[in-house]
Formats: sequence, C-alpha cells, structure tokens
Amino acid sequence: MKRSRLADRYCSIARSGTELTDAWFFMILREVFLANMRFDGLQAQTGMPPRSLALHLNDLVDAGILKRAAYQQSPARYPSASDASKERISMELRHLRCFLAVAEELHFARAAERLHIEQSPLSRAIKELEEELDTKLFLRTTRSTRLTHAGRLFLEHVPRVFIALQQARDSVKAVANGFRSQLRMALSDGISPSRFSSFLALCRQEEPEVEIRLSEVSLAQQIKGLHEDLYDAGFAQSDEVGDGIVATQAWSDPLMVAVPARHPILSHKRIPLEELLRYPLVLCDPQACEGHARQVERFLRQTGTEPLVAEQVTSCDLMMALVAAGFALGLTGESNIAACRESGVIGRPLAGCCPVLTTYLLRSTREPSVTLVRFIERVQTIQPAEGV
Repeated sequence: MKRSRLADRYCSIARSGTELTDAWFFMILREVFLANMRFDGLQAQTGMPPRSLALHLNDLVDAGILKRAAYQQSPARYPSASDASKERISMELRHLRCFLAVAEELHFARAAERLHIEQSPLSRAIKELEEELDTKLFLRTTRSTRLTHAGRLFLEHVPRVFIALQQARDSVKAVANGFRSQLRMALSDGISPSRFSSFLALCRQEEPEVEIRLSEVSLAQQIKGLHEDLYDAGFAQSDEVGDGIVATQAWSDPLMVAVPARHPILSHKRIPLEELLRYPLVLCDPQACEGHARQVERFLRQTGTEPLVAEQVTSCDLMMALVAAGFALGLTGESNIAACRESGVIGRPLAGCCPVLTTYLLRSTREPSVTLVRFIERVQTIQPAEGV
C-alpha cells in the first residue's frame, strides 16, 4: 500500500523523536489515515505505541479532521483510547503510592510535596490508575479534592498491599540475619509494659531463632489485620472481638488510682468508688485504647453515677504527666503506675472487691503454625505466675 510523501515525512520524524506542532501532526496523521491503512499497519509504519496512536486518532475526531462515523465503521481495526489504555497501562506500586498520598492529603500539591515529586507526574499517575480501573477515584475541583465511592473502597485495600510488601521484606531480612521463622504480633490498648517485656524476654530465651515483629495498632485495626492474615496474633485488653477471632486470657493487672502527691483523697488507704467519682478523672481515649477504656468504663458505671472526665489521653505516660501536675486523678493498671517515671504520682488500690484489667491474646480461628502454637503455650504458662 502506497503512502503519501507527507506520511513518509511523518514516519521519519516520528522515528527520530522530534516533536511536531499540532497542525503539522494533524496533517500528517490525516494523510496516513486516508491511505486506509489497518490499525496494526498504521502502528507499524509510525512506530507509535497503541495507546498513543488511539489517543491521537481520537484527537483527529475531536478536532473535526476525521468524521466519527468513519472512525466507528471498523472498530476492530481502530481500538478506542480506553481500550488501548488498558492494553498499555499496568498498575504499579508508584500508582498506589500516588493514590495513597492524594487520598490521605486530599490535596494534590501537598501529596506531591510529600512524595517529593512535581504535581504534573502525580496527576498523570492518578489519571493512569483511573484508566486502568476504568473509574474515577477522585472528584477534583479548583477548591477541593474528594474521594469518590470507588476511591473510598479502593483506599480500604491499598494500605494492605504495602503492609504485605513490608512483611515480605522483613521475612527475607529475618532469614538473612539468622532467624529461622517470624511471628507478626499486633499490640493494642497500651498493654502493661513490664509484663509484656518480661514475656518477650522469655520468648527470646526459649526460642532465640524466632523473630517477633511488633506493630502498635488500634483494636479495630488489629481485629481487621487478624482476619486478613496481616498478623499472626496480638495482645489487647478486650475479648469482644467478634466471629473468627479467639481471645485467650494472658494476664491481669489490678486496677488502681493514680493520685497526685498531697491530694486529699490520699487519706484513704483504699479508695471507695463513690469517693473517686467526686473528682475529675483523666482516662484513656476510647478510640486509641478501646479495650482498656471499655473495662474502666464498666467499673466506673457500677454506681450509676456519671464520671467527671477532665481529659482523655492516648497513652499512660501522658496520663501520669497530667496526674503529677495535679490536673486530675488517673485510673489504670498497677504496673503502669509502678513503671511511671513521674515522682509526683502515688498509686492507691480501690476499696472492696479489687477490679482488674485483663490482657488477652487474640488470634484467628485458622489453624495456627507450629511456631504460633509454641507461642500460645508460652502465654498460658506465664498466667499462673503473673496473674492476679
């Protein structure tokens, strides 16, 4: 099939990589198209990728140089831009990193700054990802950027990709460092540091060849991660974990009152609940320490009196700092108060039947590995020695 001189000139320039003006390009491509060449032949002659060629043919239609009816007469020969896009683009980690940054920042400029790239390649990566998924992930205006429903669903899954990738890297590094196997453990609710550190020391003593990887997450994230096999097991202060998760009591800690030095309530060797409820309290935040907060709330509501909560904190360290400053009374486990580095904090037990904070070992109902079975057995052996 003969081509025009213009078409020959285009093919020569296309192969050289020289950029063309839009007008020059349209004239050349029109001549090539009017030669009635098949799409595969057109691609071979121009050396253009399928996606780029299809996009340029669509540009001819949009510009009115080529009639859409003629373009649509042979769809098998001339694929649409979206079809060529799907053929050309494959989802890569860079697309997911860009999506995650924009989804979390909801601002393209800030997301680009976070990724240390220009905004233009970021926008291009999001566009490629949306073409690959054949749906819009963001609603973008001059004033705001919002996730679509599809974008919100996608955001639920993307972080798991990077968690799984990091775990794979960690597993390889563990083997390279001489470990035989690995346990992925999740920690929630600010569990007792002294008890947990003693347990870890026992694990290292009995099975030094097993690496234990720790992740601090919320209770909801731990439960979700156990279901999705992101963690082998975890510790939390709640046994309200739903179906598919087994909760086994690990250890218990007496619930005590953290009192500022020279506070009038120190006249009680054991503090009655009614007396405690007369004063402002600083408690653990129910979002950050869900299990801990549930157990404390159940105890405080025994009398039916609403507690006066002055502050909610995300860590026991901050709770102890506020107590030492005389801000309020604190309520937490005995070991947390014992580990407190604040000199102005005194621990007092509660009157009556001493309440406890219980820590549970959580795991999936799936068949545990041999390494996890030994880990569970080790938890069960320390309970009689350290339980209350």
